[in-house]
Amino acid sequence: NKLRKVGGGEKGVFRDAIMMSQITSFSQSKKDLYAQLKALDRKIETLEKLYVSIQVENRKLRLRNDALDDSLLVINKHYYQMNATIKNQEERYLMLVRTNSHLRISLDSMNREVSYRMNQEKSGKTKNEVVPPVLNSSSSRNSLSEPAIAPKRPSNNSNRTYYTGPRGGCYYLGGTGRKVYVDRSLCR
Repeated sequence: NKLRKVGGGEKGVFRDAIMMSQITSFSQSKKDLYAQLKALDRKIETLEKLYVSIQVENRKLRLRNDALDDSLLVINKHYYQMNATIKNQEERYLMLVRTNSHLRISLDSMNREVSYRMNQEKSGKTKNEVVPPVLNSSSSRNSLSEPAIAPKRPSNNSNRTYYTGPRGGCYYLGGTGRKVYVDRSLCR
């Protein structure tokens, strides 16, 4: 009890516990006990300073960890935004490729029609005498071939030549060179 009054507070409790263990082991003079008490106080102060510095470092580490977490969130946000941008650019590229291929097909068909008409004019034949070229689906897309089924000659009441398409449809070529579909019975 006398020691507790001397030390006081948390320091006193630690000091008392240490002193009691030393007192019970052997007897010392009062002067020696106070010297040991001062040495213990210095050790406790050192430990307390170490404890406080550890807490300060712990707070600093938590702040750094929070800052790193925030940075990681920002990086992830930018990553997902860039990923979305790349996907949009890929989709645009694919759309451009598709558009380009459609334009090439249209250009090829226009070139075929122009060359057909030029050949027709050079040869001096009329539309009824010349069989127009068609795209053969079994070969490459740029190759020309004769129609899949031979055309029917004009019926008695018209000057049109009727053609049967690869899927059985019946048509004739209009004034602009486009296919005009009619009833299948006209091709029979």
